[in-house]
Amino acid sequence: ELAKYGHVTMVLEGTRTDNVAFKDSTSFKYTSLDLFSNQVFTDDQIDYSFSFVRHLSTPDDAYQDSKIEFGIKINNLGEEDQSVSDKTVSLDSYTVVGDDNKYFIMDSFFDPILEPEKVTVAFTDLAFDPETNHLTFSYSIDVAKDFFNNPTGNPLTITGNVDVIVLEHV
Repeated sequence: ELAKYGHVTMVLEGTRTDNVAFKDSTSFKYTSLDLFSNQVFTDDQIDYSFSFVRHLSTPDDAYQDSKIEFGIKINNLGEEDQSVSDKTVSLDSYTVVGDDNKYFIMDSFFDPILEPEKVTVAFTDLAFDPETNHLTFSYSIDVAKDFFNNPTGNPLTITGNVDVIVLEHV
């Protein structure tokens, strides 16, 4: 039941604070039972706001709350002048374990409005079907080494794909 609303893949690539390169990938498959964490809003069927969370494991397990969260506002969806005016991504309690059994934890909020020179967030191949509420896109986040939410202390790249069903309140 908790996996039926789609998933988000993620690849983290960079260098740890001890100068060891890493590449980590995963898939966040589970939707929270809190349906406010999986929504689409629209007033005019042209401008859409999406807010959704996907968890790495069962979201009700207090000890396993690794999750990725997106906040997106799309203006003129499906039109030639379509644009994304709001784009935030949060990665919470995600542990990266290296082959050498050393780890670090990502608890990071990425919003290019806060520090545009230190973090960029891009969404490509964005598609939304308002009949089925099926949302798909690719994303990439480039993080500067001195961004306050970057635990690696080095440049960090995060990429992935989103393939989710979001719910609309009636």
